[in-house]
Amino acid sequence: MLFVLSFVYSAFMLYKNYYFDILAELYFYTGIFALGFCFLSLFFALFKFKKCKKLPRLFGIFAFIWALLHFLAYFIFSKHLSFKKLFYSIFSYGIEFSGFLSFVLMFFMLLASFSFFKRLKFSLKFGYVLLFLVSLHYFLSPKLPQLSHYFFIFLAFLFIILRYARVLKRKS
Repeated sequence: MLFVLSFVYSAFMLYKNYYFDILAELYFYTGIFALGFCFLSLFFALFKFKKCKKLPRLFGIFAFIWALLHFLAYFIFSKHLSFKKLFYSIFSYGIEFSGFLSFVLMFFMLLASFSFFKRLKFSLKFGYVLLFLVSLHYFLSPKLPQLSHYFFIFLAFLFIILRYARVLKRKS
């Protein structure tokens, strides 16, 4: 239901802002929902609620769908389906590099969530690194970061600290 609502809201906002910069709106909403579902996935994975065991995987799949739409919008509209332009910008700018690295890591994590790709299970351990990279990508997106950008970076650090504090407590 949440996934469908995110599509409906995005479509409504794109329609509402049709006469403004629709491409910027498309980038924003596809990216922000990918970030939001990534946070939700790792939130439920971190706190391990008993009745919500399937939610991290489900929200992770939703995050990948939104990230795929975000990447496709960028590749089609900004790079005009040119792999040369894509790879040049990925290795020239920090925002594109963090976004592409996040997308590749999210793709491997998506594959690892299915039983057919058992060999990729190790990639699921990089979820909090992924969260930081996605938050960094969002942080680098504006010319002047606002409070929400700092909040997501802070939240990513907090999730990393909470996750690895548990690991260190278990080893002690």
